[in-house]
Amino acid sequence: MASEQGIDDKIRFLVLYLDANKKPSHISNISKILDRLERMIQDWNSKIEKGIDLQEIQKGRGLKPKVTKIEQKRVLRQTREKLLV
Repeated sequence: MASEQGIDDKIRFLVLYLDANKKPSHISNISKILDRLERMIQDWNSKIEKGIDLQEIQKGRGLKPKVTKIEQKRVLRQTREKLLV
C-alpha cells in the first residue's frame, strides 16, 4: 500500500529502519510514523534480519480457489453436454 507521497510503506520502513540504526526500541516510533500496526513493523524487522527481501511477494499469498479442479472439470463437462443437446 502506498502512502500519500507515492512511496511504498515498505520502502519508507527500510529508510526509517536504517536511519534508526536497527534498534528495536524504535519500532513503535516507526509504526506511528507509517500508521501501521506495531506487529507488522516487527514482522518486517524480523524478515530483514533473516535476509528476506521485503519487496518480493511471498508464495502462498492471495485468494485461494473456492472450486476444486475436479468440480471445475465436472461443471465444464456438464455445460458442454447441455450445449450439444
